[in-house]
Amino acid sequence: MDTEGQTPLPKLATCSYTAFRRDMGSPVRASLGAPRYIRLPDPRYGSFTVWPYLSEITPKGHYLKAPKEEYRAYYFAQLDEYEPAIREKLTWFRTPPGGTLVILCYEKKPVTDPVNDWCHRRFFAEWAERKWGTEVPELGDVRRPAKAPRVRPVTQLPLD
Repeated sequence: MDTEGQTPLPKLATCSYTAFRRDMGSPVRASLGAPRYIRLPDPRYGSFTVWPYLSEITPKGHYLKAPKEEYRAYYFAQLDEYEPAIREKLTWFRTPPGGTLVILCYEKKPVTDPVNDWCHRRFFAEWAERKWGTEVPELGDVRRPAKAPRVRPVTQLPLD
């Protein structure tokens, strides 16, 4: 929850790099590396030449390959440690009035199934929702609809 005397937080959301579109908001990189397959400036992402980046919400190397619950515990401890800096820096990013900061990482799988698919950006969302009472939705549904079965055209045979 916003506390008295602090700059209000912008609206927050999360998304994968590949599902992000500029109309979703202002992107913020939350991955150790920037995507090499996107050359900046790119009008799909913004006019910036370097990714806006918030290192305090980027996972650290010593727990990257940990099982989910261990990873989550380390990550939440990291977020708790850096909470004042995270809160302050989130207000530094430029967004249009009422705009959204969109926290980006690489994970493409649907992150709406908390048992099988998880990602640090959704852990960040969970942490921010509890810490500040702000909703942090996942944008850009990355689930692909099932492909329709391929139907081969039927050739008309003469009816003799």
